[in-house]
Amino acid sequence: MHYPPRLAGVSRTLALVFWAVASVCSPARADRVPIRVVRVIDGDTVVARWSGRKVHVRLLGVDTPERARDGRPAEPFSRRATEFTRAWLGRADRVDLEVAGDRVDVHGRILGFLWLHVPGKKEPINLSEELLKAGLGRAIRFFDYPGRERFLALEAEARRAHRGIWGTGRGRRTR
Repeated sequence: MHYPPRLAGVSRTLALVFWAVASVCSPARADRVPIRVVRVIDGDTVVARWSGRKVHVRLLGVDTPERARDGRPAEPFSRRATEFTRAWLGRADRVDLEVAGDRVDVHGRILGFLWLHVPGKKEPINLSEELLKAGLGRAIRFFDYPGRERFLALEAEARRAHRGIWGTGRGRRTR
């Protein structure tokens, strides 16, 4: 079919958009898309390539100690949380991003879960859960998200076992 020049451009653009969305979504579950992590900023924030764009992703459900910035010193365990995230990402053959709803934080970062496909593991691993199990973060409490109750339970278990930030004192972040 022959379209007038103006409509032909629109139809080509729509076809390209449809193809890009289909190609991004098809290799993984419909709610997860493959991304390529290019930089770890801290334990709960990464920079990734997604559909040809650079995006900042903030892990959903976990808050890790903050790195030094704006004249403030790093919080205890921030380096360990960052290294932990970097190490898990280094083991993964593929990383998928699951965005829960239309979530973007006040800094413009996409809020989502990173699912790591690690050789030898049957199922993908949720990085947020691993940080909580290791005691390298706190479960987010101030809004609802998928898996919230599980995340709270993982934090409670890390507290009981005195792992990571829960290892000394009463949950104070030390070393």
